[in-house]
Amino acid sequence: MNKKILKFGLFDAIFWGFCASYCGFITSYLLEEGMNRTVLSIDIAVYMIIAFGAAVFWGGWCDRMHSNKKVFIPEFILTFLLALVVFLIAKINIQVTSFIYPLFAFAVFPLGSNMDAWMLRYLDHDTAAYSKARAMGSVGYAVPMLFCGQLIHLFGYPAMIITASVYACITLVIAVLMAEQKEIGVIHTEKKQSFRKLFSNKKYAMMLVIVFLTGLAVAPMNNLKIVFLQEVGGNVSSLGIDSFIGVGCQALFICLSGNMHRVPAKIRLLAMSICMMAAMFFTMMAHSPILVFLGTAVSNSSFGIMLPTVREITQKEVDASQVNTAYSLSDAMYSSAAAVAAMSYSGFMIDALGTKSVCLLGLGITILVTLLITIHWLGKEQKHASQISLAYEQK
Repeated sequence: MNKKILKFGLFDAIFWGFCASYCGFITSYLLEEGMNRTVLSIDIAVYMIIAFGAAVFWGGWCDRMHSNKKVFIPEFILTFLLALVVFLIAKINIQVTSFIYPLFAFAVFPLGSNMDAWMLRYLDHDTAAYSKARAMGSVGYAVPMLFCGQLIHLFGYPAMIITASVYACITLVIAVLMAEQKEIGVIHTEKKQSFRKLFSNKKYAMMLVIVFLTGLAVAPMNNLKIVFLQEVGGNVSSLGIDSFIGVGCQALFICLSGNMHRVPAKIRLLAMSICMMAAMFFTMMAHSPILVFLGTAVSNSSFGIMLPTVREITQKEVDASQVNTAYSLSDAMYSSAAAVAAMSYSGFMIDALGTKSVCLLGLGITILVTLLITIHWLGKEQKHASQISLAYEQK
């Protein structure tokens, strides 16, 4: 099993290295080429609308084809081609790029969910093994964010596309060579029943609400991080350092999550929401990049707790024939549906009221999430206690 963890973990690290080299710096590149903040905010909102539909589309294809590999390879090729187009067109006409860039989401966004589902199947749904392999993916994202940020600062944005191209070629070769574990004993349900079954699952639906609200709070900081850093004297080099610190913390908590399975999922979600509250507070109080870095570290630690917990809940509560769709939907709720709502107002709020305004709003949302988890958890505990008491009285 250790060899399998290392093998897929390296694959995941190379894939996330591509995402770091390109996706990690594309918004700062577009700003550098002349796109203003309000247009970028709207562009990201459209990007996330497309991403949400793409997550459902590609996740559904994985379930219908009973394969992740057969979908991942053509989807990744399309991703790389669109990445090249966006980079080159931005040099020529930034207005045209504002229409092309959101299309990139259709290809790139569902790849992470696809990779996670592929990994879980490859590792026989061993959540502890998944946590270790997925942590390697986070490290694979953190390291190129650090050195690519420095390269861009020294040599300009061509360093971004060159680094991303190297990672993309290696990712594609490994994807072609990587094996895929077949599911045994899976009964595939009717496509028309898919969403009805998912949303009628109360535990899964409740998890989606929590994930959405958490994503709503953190989306402005995740998608406009360069704006927050520039506000306190940072630059593109600071962006690389910020991501390195943050994703390093994320990798640590994802790796540790394999040993946290004995802790109830609701308690882990509660810890996640408290960490996110702290992240909002640190970012709101920042007067230099240091506190922004601290906020990112805590925010990513929160995500490191949330991701394996969400995967665990999905795996336990959702039918195996719908698991790709369920993974993609939960990721889309966090990263795209929430971002569509957040980015529709965050650019305007930042321009009109400053970056602290969206941090304050995010703090309020995370407080709501914490209360929601606490009330839901306590309600379940009280109901369970009442049932035990009633049973005892009847005896």
